[in-house]
Amino acid sequence: MGTRCLIVLLESGTGSPLFLQFKEATASVLEPHAAPSEFDHAGERVVRGQRLMQATGDAATISGYLGDDSTIDHILVEFAERYADLAEDDHAAHLAAIAARRVVAADG
Repeated sequence: MGTRCLIVLLESGTGSPLFLQFKEATASVLEPHAAPSEFDHAGERVVRGQRLMQATGDAATISGYLGDDSTIDHILVEFAERYADLAEDDHAAHLAAIAARRVVAADG
């Protein structure tokens, strides 16, 4: 809905990466059509919703679903490579729009 979403990868000397997701939380687009939120802050509503949607469930069930071959590995690598290519193309288009003064940019 046009809000910011950032993914941060933190690495330590232990070799265990930590991914953090930051999301901008504003009023829900459903608020005018639904009862008021039970949460005092939109951020809490977003976090609770994400936790419900991203619950990983039982590891054995997930493992059984994915199988014991490398199919999912190849699918995820292909997705990541295509997404990286798209992000690079989008960035190049953004820089070109700035250079052509179709987009106003400011440092700082």
